[in-house]
Amino acid sequence: MDFIDVLRIIFIISIFVELISYFVKYKVSKHRKENKEERFREEVEARRIANIIRREEKERNSQSTEQMSYKQKEKIRRKRIKELLKGEDVGMSEELNEIEKRKEQETIIFDLLKEEAQRNKQEKLNVQVH
Repeated sequence: MDFIDVLRIIFIISIFVELISYFVKYKVSKHRKENKEERFREEVEARRIANIIRREEKERNSQSTEQMSYKQKEKIRRKRIKELLKGEDVGMSEELNEIEKRKEQETIIFDLLKEEAQRNKQEKLNVQVH
């Protein structure tokens, strides 16, 4: 084996190492991207649960006149979080559901009114141009 053969072997080994490192980097970046999407979904779910719990606590505080201890509140929160994580909708009052439906309807109506106002505005501009 002369010097040229050694250089060829080193070159071939370096090419294989580069290919392997490229493959590993590709797999790692793909895995990170999947984890990032999963973390985002979990974060959105956590925010949704937190918002539901806050709304329920506000409703509970407005309805009750007696003060609850921190331990009692924490116990209720933990129980409710477990229920929501299981996908149960136990304990959601019908009033909250009605309020949410009403808000959705209001936003739909508001959007329709907004579109109609834009159409009327566009028609006025068209009339003024002609």
